[in-house]
Amino acid sequence: MLKESEQLFWAKGNIAAKIIRPFGQYTFLLKPPGGVWRFRLHVSMSEFDNQCHVIDLTGNGSRSEYQYQGAGKFLVNTMIQFTQKHLAPNTVVFGEMSSQGDPSGRQGIDCAQNRVAFWESFGFKKKEPRQGQPPYCHPFSATLSSLATRRGKLFNECACLVSLDEFKLTDRTDEFDRYPTSFTNQLT
Repeated sequence: MLKESEQLFWAKGNIAAKIIRPFGQYTFLLKPPGGVWRFRLHVSMSEFDNQCHVIDLTGNGSRSEYQYQGAGKFLVNTMIQFTQKHLAPNTVVFGEMSSQGDPSGRQGIDCAQNRVAFWESFGFKKKEPRQGQPPYCHPFSATLSSLATRRGKLFNECACLVSLDEFKLTDRTDEFDRYPTSFTNQLT
């Protein structure tokens, strides 16, 4: 597990990723070529009660110019590897898919179906909403041992599946945002 003062950092070409732990939660971040830290996956993990709560995945939704370019797949792959390394196989991983903000009509239905297919492709199962839950929220869960990573391309430049061994442990700073890509390439 990471200390709050540490981060795991990875870079290849113009793409960078890092795992940080602000305020006890883990955040998996991804920066596209020439971009900012746009894609985020927030997760709360507890090794004491065998639970991992996927709080939010942002930046790659139905209205994003980056949809279908592997950003979400990269972040979930990295999260699965990280949790499998640090938590017990019987850990329950759960969260909610939200269709809030999706377009209306057929396009909105397509977005919701794509979101379900995305999470199910890793091994998650969609659950029925709990009573009193908003109609746009759809719970999902799986045991950590039933989750699997997926292959694919990230921004048509590299693989969506990068081993955690390729991430470097560093002090947590934002110094990588201030340096050109050539500086971050020295870490790989």
